[in-house]
Amino acid sequence: AFVGCTNGSVYICDIIDPEGPLPVAEINFGSAEMGGINQVSVNGHYLCIAGQQGGFGIYDISDPIHPAEIGTYDTPGNAYSAVTSNGGIFVADDYSFEIFECPSLGIDEPGATLPVNYVATHNYPNPFNANTVISFTLGAESNVTLQMYDIMGRRIGSQSLGRYSAGSHNLNWDSHLLPSGVYFYRIATDIGTAFGKMTVLK
Repeated sequence: AFVGCTNGSVYICDIIDPEGPLPVAEINFGSAEMGGINQVSVNGHYLCIAGQQGGFGIYDISDPIHPAEIGTYDTPGNAYSAVTSNGGIFVADDYSFEIFECPSLGIDEPGATLPVNYVATHNYPNPFNANTVISFTLGAESNVTLQMYDIMGRRIGSQSLGRYSAGSHNLNWDSHLLPSGVYFYRIATDIGTAFGKMTVLK
């Protein structure tokens, strides 16, 4: 069993005897000051932790007594959910839903770092009246396209932004053509995709 606590630790417990669970290992992912653990999920022999302020972490639990860190990433907002599937990590935080590529999830390589091919995004201020800044981070150089969707999921706009280098970038976005409401945006790249949610108030 895996138990996430408000002190920022995740305890791995032997529950062969349900009346006397025995802790066998502890992962110190965060701290009480950072808000503790929001979610713990397991897929195969990989443990994914979502922390209140610490982003997320991936651990190899092939040997549950000696869990091995694969990598961590500090998301723009508090991470509420993080799960692994088909070599990817799906993360929901305060500002966005992010998808990270992690081919090493299929390889027993304890201590490896997260791959560079990732995309993350958020915008600020949010909600906003006329303008907001969409920030996005690329793990590698890539072509970038911004796509906008309304609350019903209909695409209402698409703009090719050109080619960007690896690192963090900011885009000033003007909402003067849109009425008040909730919108979703998609940062589509050659290396992955990230989604964000914004609220326009007029």
